Amino acid sequence: MVRSSRIGTLTSFFDVKPFSHRSLVRFSRNLRRQRLRVGFTQERLAEKLDITPRHYQKLEAAVVTPTFGVLVRLRRVLKAKWEDLLGGV
Repeated sequence: MVRSSRIGTLTSFFDVKPFSHRSLVRFSRNLRRQRLRVGFTQERLAEKLDITPRHYQKLEAAVVTPTFGVLVRLRRVLKAKWEDLLGGV
């Protein structure tokens, strides 16, 4: 029980909310733009992110919301600024 109360406290502290559909679409466009900038295929980027190609396809298709861990890895692998990935979101 201690663990779940800690998570609840952290969630409320950071006010974590899923992306709205509009924000998710903007993120997916930014993501595709950054992937093409570095010349990766979806499969290659998924491999570098340690996620399945299908999961990556869903990110780029605005079907799923990225986790914080995936966002951090995307920024590192793509050598992108936060604004490049989250601009307009």
